[in-house]
Amino acid sequence: MNGRVEPWAILDIDPERVRRIVRLAVEEDVGARDATTEATVDADARATGVFVARQPLVIAGLDVALEVFQVVDPKIEWETPRAAS
Repeated sequence: MNGRVEPWAILDIDPERVRRIVRLAVEEDVGARDATTEATVDADARATGVFVARQPLVIAGLDVALEVFQVVDPKIEWETPRAAS
């Protein structure tokens, strides 16, 4: 994952355990398919999203969110720009 140190590494949490929990949660929530998405979204559709903060903040859980997105679609691209100091 881009050579970065996963934040849970400093918490002594096994990264594979986090990945397994994410996979199980997605399987339980979505299963093999999502009927609504299949009925309404073209299989080749791609999207771009942006999270915008209107004030300085600290966000927890981005790495877990990235795991979720990668389980759903391994081709996902994720960029986390750093704010200027």
